[in-house]
Amino acid sequence: MLRISALVGRERVDIDVKPIDQDGNAAEIEAGSLVGASTGAGTASVDATTARIMCISDDVGQQVIVVSADADLGVDVETISDSVTIDWIHPKATALGLSVTKEPRP
Repeated sequence: MLRISALVGRERVDIDVKPIDQDGNAAEIEAGSLVGASTGAGTASVDATTARIMCISDDVGQQVIVVSADADLGVDVETISDSVTIDWIHPKATALGLSVTKEPRP
């Protein structure tokens, strides 16, 4: 499970799905079996062709995306899954932006 923060209305979170085997090597999943479900703030869309999930939000809050796919390349189904939690937050002030002007003294 991953957890990240993102700025409401300013950022899009892209989640790339890259299956691995028990040794950490690249592995395949059954074509067309990639699905994602999102709860909470924000929306998520799954592109099974590119194995990417794109998330956006206009609301502050937490979004949980659960992704699953069939790891068995044959007729059987062996579902594997993982999740990402996104904390959607408002942008915060990072400086006061002070400015100075000079005026003639009376």
